[in-house]
Formats: sequence, structure tokens, C-alpha cells
Amino acid sequence: LIISPLPDLNLEELLLLLRPHVGGVRLKPLRDSLPQLENGDILSNTPDISAHLKFVDRDKEVEQLMESITELYAIIKNPEDFQEPRKQIRFPTAVGTAGKGKTTFARRAFEKLDSWGSNIPIEVRDGVIDCCEAGRSLRVSCESFVDDDFDKRPERAFGRLLLYEALKYRIEPKVTYREFITNILHRRTAALNIILNVIGELLPGNTDAVFYIINVDETNSLFSRKKDIFLKEILKSLVDVMLENYFVFPILTGTHAIDLFSAVVSSGSGARTIEINLPLLKVDHAEEVILDLANRGLGPYSRERILEISSYLRQKIEILGVVCRFLEVFIYQMSVIGWSTMHHHETFDDQTFQWEGFCYFLRYCQHDPARCQTLIDRTSEVINSKYQHYGDVYKDHLEFIPELVAYSMFNWHVKRNTMLGKRKHITIAELENKGIVFLEGLEGLENREEKRLKIPGITVSRLSKGLNPSVLPDIKLLRTLDHALSPDQNELLTISIVVFRLWTIYRNSVRNGFIKEGKNGTCNLSDLFPLRENQDDVKIEFEPRFSVLDTPFRIGCEADWIKFKQKCGMSECIAFQNLEKAPFADAFLLTQPLIFFQSKQELTSCRKEIDDRSPNILKKGLVKTEHAKVVDAAVGEHFFVLDTDAHARDDEKYNHNEIVVTSDNRREFLGDVMAQIKMYSVLYG
Repeated sequence: LIISPLPDLNLEELLLLLRPHVGGVRLKPLRDSLPQLENGDILSNTPDISAHLKFVDRDKEVEQLMESITELYAIIKNPEDFQEPRKQIRFPTAVGTAGKGKTTFARRAFEKLDSWGSNIPIEVRDGVIDCCEAGRSLRVSCESFVDDDFDKRPERAFGRLLLYEALKYRIEPKVTYREFITNILHRRTAALNIILNVIGELLPGNTDAVFYIINVDETNSLFSRKKDIFLKEILKSLVDVMLENYFVFPILTGTHAIDLFSAVVSSGSGARTIEINLPLLKVDHAEEVILDLANRGLGPYSRERILEISSYLRQKIEILGVVCRFLEVFIYQMSVIGWSTMHHHETFDDQTFQWEGFCYFLRYCQHDPARCQTLIDRTSEVINSKYQHYGDVYKDHLEFIPELVAYSMFNWHVKRNTMLGKRKHITIAELENKGIVFLEGLEGLENREEKRLKIPGITVSRLSKGLNPSVLPDIKLLRTLDHALSPDQNELLTISIVVFRLWTIYRNSVRNGFIKEGKNGTCNLSDLFPLRENQDDVKIEFEPRFSVLDTPFRIGCEADWIKFKQKCGMSECIAFQNLEKAPFADAFLLTQPLIFFQSKQELTSCRKEIDDRSPNILKKGLVKTEHAKVVDAAVGEHFFVLDTDAHARDDEKYNHNEIVVTSDNRREFLGDVMAQIKMYSVLYG
């Protein structure tokens, strides 16, 4: 027995089914920005604060989105002005690792009217505002499709889910999507243009042009369910209605970037994507979110206002890495620690957020290094527990972790098709899909494929301390980094960072076919150190033996150096740390030319920098004095690197083979996260 499918509903039939169930707007779950709340204490006892945090930054990205909508508006309004209008359509697309705030961006970008740009036509501005106020800015999660949807034509299934999302807060009594399909629509469907007409009828606005902003979210779920063709048909149907003069503005979001880009191209719609790169938030943005939440409901001159973030808390934010979902955990744990402290509890109750406890932490705990350390420790524990899949994925991809850490630490550029691995290979795009890495766009580059790879600082710190070198025999260095972070091993961190760079450069050279495994590697001096303007950038050759060992005896003079070369010339490594209190370099690399290192810690400079003051000026003549210890040992051709916490001086000239790493270029040398960790380890261990 073959049952014929039910015919599509027309406009009148669909309205007839819906009107008995559609009433006034029920109070939505709080999804808007918290400035609408008069007092932050309203948040107390809530288990989830994510929807209540201030929407910050994203100004350039919001402007890009509005420009994209303006271009689509011109095509929809006058398609005859374009020779091939289909091929002119570009879907704004925000993709990448979960936790970047893609969905939040698509939902809340239109709140930031000041960031829309000055070239947006008045009819577009009015249309977008009217769309949001009328409730026609909608999110359709591809995770919400049910099995019954896949038995329908994709356009019809999408339209049905879109209709439910548009009306679910107006339907009384409340129904699930499955109940909506069965009890209200009686499993009937309608063409997408009919659905749009119904939404416009039931959610009217005040402008002649009816706008529909549709965030097609969680697109990756369709790829995971092998429903690529289903998604392609949806995208094609969106282009079709746009060219029927429906002002539909899709925003595509999901984790699987290359899959989504390919789906749009191969959908037969003629459309393409324009990627909106969402970078991780900066520390300043995190501070803005925290202070906004603490001061909610307080007047600008209230004595209760909290005005600043302590240097200790700021450092923990930087180590955290400002992933949106990690920041939520961080803020939540401030509440937990503050509440327990103010009530003298010995244990932490993290069942609900307490705004009073959050404010207490900012007033009385954030200036205590121990409390801030407890905060980052608890945050790490919660992240590891709440997002356990991160740790599981890292464990499954241990081979690639060292290279990823290097790319993240040193801000090296990658593409999504960049390949990693020695015994097995994987692309950056695959790792992004798995949630291991974050990719940020680069400003000012015409090549939009180039990205900056980021691993959150809290993850880098954990990985640099937690990987077992026996699992990764090629890179003993990560164990060295753990040791190097102690305050009495400053010089070990410096040489370890350089060896880490050499190891990653070598792996890339082998993988790209520039050299054969086991042969010597080469790089430029600038690949290892920040050079002065006009300083010669020479070629460095090195053997592929990457670990750091202590010298077998203290080297302090020319005779010691000769003895060392005779005894250790064929050692298992190229990097050595000299024994303490030697009148010679702290460490050295057996490269060609040789590279010697001298570290000069300055506790006072570190303290000043943490307190946002300028560090001490580098002592005049110090570089020459320290370099002379190496020159006097007659080591031959070499480079000398002085690493100090002091501020660079501009009244001193250095030799061509002298490199000075100061507080000014430390981040360029160590990377943002490791520079912060090092500075605080000097003071606090």
C-alpha cells in the first residue's frame, strides 16, 4: 500500500491551522544583554550566566556583516541590475571551533548600531531594526531536524522548522517541535515562500520591505549525519526565494569550515561564502565583561562601583585565553570562591551563580595571588570536567600537540590545509573540526586563507607541563619547559624556547620535502630571535638532536671550552645549560654559527611591569660586559643573546652578533602566554 504524500499547504490553509494557537508573546528566556536588567543581583541563584554577559568587541565583524547585508539587499531589490545575480550572492559565514561565540555573534551583532558603519543605506538600517523588533531575526539549528524532516523535501523541512522557531514563544500552550509538526501542522508542509509570507503576516513590522535574518546554525551536525545534500538543497532554496524578491539574509555558522564552504559552492545555487573571522577576545574585552557584570544597576558615581581588575587577576585572564565559554566558567568560579570566602565555608558550592559572591571576590579576593591561583585552578578543573571531550581529543592526537603549541606560542601563520604530523598526517581544518585549535583571520592580508592559530593559554600551560616525553620521544623539550618555569631556571626557559622553535622548523622542513629525515636543518636567525632594524639575518645550520642537557662540568674559560668540545663534540643534543655560577654564558647551542645565552632576571622590573609601570632601563654596558666572557674564551664565530626583564635603552649600539631580548620584545620572542607565565614565575614561582 503506497500512501501519497499530503499536498502542500497554501497561505490561507496554513494561517487557518496556526491562528487558534498563536497568541501574545510569552516571556522569552533571558537572551538579551544584561544592561536591560536594573540590578545584577537578579542573577543570583541562576545556574547559567552565559546569556547575561555583555556583548563586547566584534566592531569590525559587525560592520562587515552589515556591508554584506547591504550588498545582498541590492541584489534582491534589483536582480535585473546584475548579469548573473546568483553568482553575486555571498552568504556571510562565521565558522570555527566551538566556543568562539559564533551563535552569539549572529544573534546579537545587530545590537551594536554604532558599529554598523556610515555607508549603510537608511532602508537597510530601518529594515534590520524592524526585523529584530518584530522577532524575524531567527536561528535555525540544524541539530533540531528530526527524522521526519529528512523524509521531506529539504526546502519544506527547513521552512517548517523556521516557522516553529518564529512562533514558538507565541504558541499557547508551549509545544515542542515534534508536537508542532504533529498536533498543529498535522505533518503538512508548505513551500518556503509561503512560510515567509506567514511569518511576515504573524510577525508584522513597520517597514514596507519585510526583512528576514536567518542564522542557519550548527551546520556541522548535518555533515556528521551524512546529510550534505540536504544542506545543499536548503542553501539553494534560500537563494531561490531571495531572487523572488524576498529580503532573506542568511548567516551561516558551524564548526566545519571547509565542508560548509564546499557545500555552498556545490549546492547549485551559484552563491559563495564570505567568511567573517571571529578572533578570540582580548584581555581588555574580558575585563569589560567582568566589570560590566559587577556594576550592573549601579550609577556612574556610586561608591559601590568596582573600577579595576588587579594585575594578578589580569594575568590569570591572559593564561586562561579568552574563549567565550571559558570566560563564563572563569566568572562563575569567581562567584563560587567569593561566596564561600565571605561565608567562611571550607568547601565550594558551585550549583548556582551568586552575584554577591562574584562582587565579593572582586572587592576582597582579586588582589590576593593565592586566591587568583585558586581561581585559575578551579576554572581548569571545571573546563576539564564540563568539556571533557577537549581532553579526550588531545589525548587522541598527542603526536600533533607540540607543533600546535609552537604555532600558537609563536603566532606563526597557517592555512586550513596546512598539514601536520610525522608518522601520520592531519590538516589544521580537521583539528579545527575536532575543537583542538582556534583560527583567527589576519588584518591587512589579501590572502584570506592565511590564519593565526591559537590554543587557549590555559591549555598551552597544561600541555607544556603534562605531556609524558616517553610518548613523544622526538620532543623532550616539553618536560624541560615545565622545569624552566621555576624562578631559578630562567635561562633554561630561554634556550628551551629556541630549541622548540628549531624542532618545529625542522619538522616542517622534512614534511614539506626541503630536507630528508636525519639530515641537518637550516633556518634564518630571524626565525629564532627578534632582530634589530637593519641587523643581518644570517643562515643557521643545526643537527636534528633536540633536547637540553647540563654541561658535564662548569665552563668558565677557554681551557674549559676546549675540554668540553673534546668530550661532548658528538653529544646526543645540541643545547646545553652551563652549571651555576660559571663566569661564562648560562647556556649555548652547538649550531653553525654557535649561539650563547645569558639571562639577567630583574625582580624589580617584573614587579613594575605587573603593576603597569615601566621596567628599569637596561644597565649601560651590560651586554658588552657579559659578551666579553664568551669572547675571552675564544669560541670562534658566534652569536650572543642577552635575555633580560629590563627595558631596552636607545643610546647604545650593539655588534652585529649581539641580540638583546628585553621587556619590549619579549612577547615576540617567547609568545604572549609564555611571556606572561615567565614574568609571574620569576616573582611567585
